[in-house]
Amino acid sequence: QIQADEDLAQRMLEEERESLSIEERSRLLAKFINKRKKMAVIDSSTEEEASLDHEDSPKQGRMIKEVDKDKNVNLVKSSKQGEAHETAEHRMDFIIASPQTDDDKTLAETLLNIKRSAAKDKGKAIMQESES
Repeated sequence: QIQADEDLAQRMLEEERESLSIEERSRLLAKFINKRKKMAVIDSSTEEEASLDHEDSPKQGRMIKEVDKDKNVNLVKSSKQGEAHETAEHRMDFIIASPQTDDDKTLAETLLNIKRSAAKDKGKAIMQESES
């Protein structure tokens, strides 16, 4: 606080010496005050605890109930770094399909149809002049 007041007084004295207009003085003072406000907000936000740290937080209770309902979540005590780890079990079943040879005829027909459609002339050929 005292440091901010001294800085403000120094700036005001310098501005008076330079004989700035009132608009310029007010603009500089407003800029200085805004910077100080931002610094105060940053300092106060780091000092306060987060809302989830409070025991009476309604969100915390709701989150705990949701975790308790989920059977796939196993909570582990926090590690050395202070982080909690969660593990979830997921089961996936795979079925290996056998190669199908029943549709060989239709597959060959489909490939021929694709080849024929790709080879169609779209009428965009370059015309060449005949030499006569």
